[in-house]
Amino acid sequence: MSAGQVAVTVSTLATVAAYAVLAGRWVCADPGWYSGLRKPAWQPPPWVFGVAWPAAVALGGAALLTWLLVGVAGSALVWAGWLLVPYAGWLTVAAALSVGYWRPARAVA
Repeated sequence: MSAGQVAVTVSTLATVAAYAVLAGRWVCADPGWYSGLRKPAWQPPPWVFGVAWPAAVALGGAALLTWLLVGVAGSALVWAGWLLVPYAGWLTVAAALSVGYWRPARAVA
């Protein structure tokens, strides 16, 4: 493994770890707060997608990094890149939902 690959791996792992730690701190512990949010009209029903997201920016960044990972993995092993596509797509949808939550909140404020 080259020094560049090590640097990319370490920075990716650090980004994921930081996101996990900050997400745990940003998410409210009150179980009723999610039901009180103004939700986008196209949100799936709660039994499909009931997870609350800490920030639209963090999710957008995670989605972007995951799509970059799809490209890197796909250039090394094509099948590995394809295996990551559903996850990258899921993160993209989650980021779009998070932006949908953020926009109504800003319009009211």
